[in-house]
Amino acid sequence: MPKRRRKQVPSYCKHRASGQAVVYLNGQSVYLGPHGTEVSKAEYDRVIAEWLAAGRMYRPSVRLFQPVLRTDEPEAEQAEGR
Repeated sequence: MPKRRRKQVPSYCKHRASGQAVVYLNGQSVYLGPHGTEVSKAEYDRVIAEWLAAGRMYRPSVRLFQPVLRTDEPEAEQAEGR
């Protein structure tokens, strides 16, 4: 694989096997959520901002991708006290 130029930002990509959005930082895959969604694009922006702030070194944060809860799930209704 050719080396990336220093000024380029890694691309927002689709992992074909899983359908997840992914970005590759310093040789590591960072999964962002379902490809093409606003959630995954916001996560991409957050991860890239952290990567740039860390001097273009990938340091995973404690916060991981959290799936959006659907309101029609029984667990969500129980949590709200319904």
